Amino acid sequence: MRFERTMIVVGAVATALLAAAGAHAYAAAGEAIALHLLVALGAVLVAALPHLWVLFYLAGTRRALARATGAAAGGRRAAALAAAAALAALAAAAALAVTGAHAYIGTGGGLHGPLFWAALAVQPAALAVEWRALAENARLLARHGG
Repeated sequence: MRFERTMIVVGAVATALLAAAGAHAYAAAGEAIALHLLVALGAVLVAALPHLWVLFYLAGTRRALARATGAAAGGRRAAALAAAAALAALAAAAALAVTGAHAYIGTGGGLHGPLFWAALAVQPAALAVEWRALAENARLLARHGG
């Protein structure tokens, strides 16, 4: 579970970076937007990594367990919830980046502020759901000799 823990910590750090980028944007209010763009883009990209890793890791280990045991090894609900949470977090981060780009070039972006708060709420919630699914997956792997 060492790498799984590392991915959750990376997600938490990315959430903190996202909060810092938002705080900077509200504090700067139009000034020094380049720093906001740099930190926000980095935060969104780093936030995507653990969610993508969880999606692929759970899919791969679930498939390997099913192949090794000849049937589904259980824990499908946790994996499905983790996949939904990861996709929600990725969608929130993508929407935040797109609306931020629109705000930057001046073609809208009125949803960027509310989406920031939504993404800031979704990220840690998704990480918590993913952590539970990874723990269940580790138990299944241990039970089946993985």
